[in-house]
Amino acid sequence: DECQKTATPFQEKLRDEQTVAHLRKMRDNFQEGGEERMAELEKQWYSICNDIATEQEEAREKEQKPVNIDIHTLKHVLEFAQECKREGNSKFREGLYEEALRIYSQGDDMMRK
Repeated sequence: DECQKTATPFQEKLRDEQTVAHLRKMRDNFQEGGEERMAELEKQWYSICNDIATEQEEAREKEQKPVNIDIHTLKHVLEFAQECKREGNSKFREGLYEEALRIYSQGDDMMRK
């Protein structure tokens, strides 16, 4: 995946100093503790990956949770968004596309908060 993202050939990535150092460290761990040590490292690696995935999932859930607001605030937000839509459409019809986009974005930002 990393090679595809950076458009780096796999052979070049294998010769990279960081990769070589990591592979040497893995070999040393294997020579010191054998398969038991490698199984321990694998468990440790999966634990780290699971923790990262859990943190990312929690962050996504946190972003997606709607905010509880009172009815008056909701009314204000919806009216503001509607006004942005109306003004944005007006600017768009006039050919002021960037101004329309800016106005639409304001309404969208308000709705996301």
